[in-house]
Amino acid sequence: MDKNVVELKFGLMKQSIDTSAHMEGAPQSEQLFPVEREYARCITTLNRTGILTLLPKSESIEVIGIDGKEYPIPTQKQVVELFDHNRELVGRKVPQGFDRLELTPMAMPIPHLIALMKAAILKHAAEGKIYQTRRSPSDPL
Repeated sequence: MDKNVVELKFGLMKQSIDTSAHMEGAPQSEQLFPVEREYARCITTLNRTGILTLLPKSESIEVIGIDGKEYPIPTQKQVVELFDHNRELVGRKVPQGFDRLELTPMAMPIPHLIALMKAAILKHAAEGKIYQTRRSPSDPL
């Protein structure tokens, strides 16, 4: 898999969340890796698929884990700092094809993740957006 993976603990959600405040205050990095763009893509996807939860009590974006505990998602600033701290490693890995950030909902109950995946697959199938795998390089795209 051609992805640079940042594994985190996450949980559930049903409502739409404004994640823009979670992305504020992050330094604009001058890196080989587009952390800001990738972070925004991940947060948007996690929100759209129903993984993120806005907790009314703390007003923070978190996930409820299988253990019932709350796990906050890292801020963009924290992710940028992680990449800055590991600049040498990032410099070696990006040319090797590790060019995507992945925020993984590690603490989320597997049955819930399966239900979300099933719903996404059925939605894409209904929209005609599922494509068959090519069996050889000469097969049409």
